[in-house]
Amino acid sequence: AVLKGGSIVESGTFDELVHIPGGLFRTLVEHQM
Repeated sequence: AVLKGGSIVESGTFDELVHIPGGLFRTLVEHQM
């Protein structure tokens, strides 16, 4: 995922995104559920 203007642009599979250091993407997804 690439941060652009504070928004996340997906640039890979979900499995790859959830492995972002710190679990940033995973945390954001959980907040949206």
